[in-house]
Amino acid sequence: MVHSEARAVVAPPTGTRRPVAAATGGEQGCRSQDGDLTGLSEILWDRYGVAHVYAKSVPDLFYGFGWAQARSHGDLLAHLYALARGRAAEYYGPEGIQNDRWMAVNDVPARARVWLAQQSVAFRANLVAFAAGANAYEATHGRAQRLQSHGDAG
Repeated sequence: MVHSEARAVVAPPTGTRRPVAAATGGEQGCRSQDGDLTGLSEILWDRYGVAHVYAKSVPDLFYGFGWAQARSHGDLLAHLYALARGRAAEYYGPEGIQNDRWMAVNDVPARARVWLAQQSVAFRANLVAFAAGANAYEATHGRAQRLQSHGDAG
């Protein structure tokens, strides 16, 4: 039974897969589950809420993964970005000031820009694609849609 359940998470039976979004060829964007799912990547959520991203290229995979992360964990992504940029106190209050000081003293944002520039062209393109996917979700759906999809909106 456990083996069967584990297999269902990796490749759920056709009847349990629910298409949610697809990145369309040529345009960097995802369409809702009502959209055309014949694009370059497809995102399916299994019964446990795990996103499975299928794509024809690695950048398209990263784009879809960014989109899925924003949909499933957008608030966490935003919080981690604020922490990483040394701006947690600005957005989340005084409890973030110790982190922000540490980030400034160690010049982490500038160091991160250097580290990004040191990545291979291909991997840097993947990171940019991930960010573009997350940004595309937020631009079209935002926080209210994400909360509604998880049943948390009031």
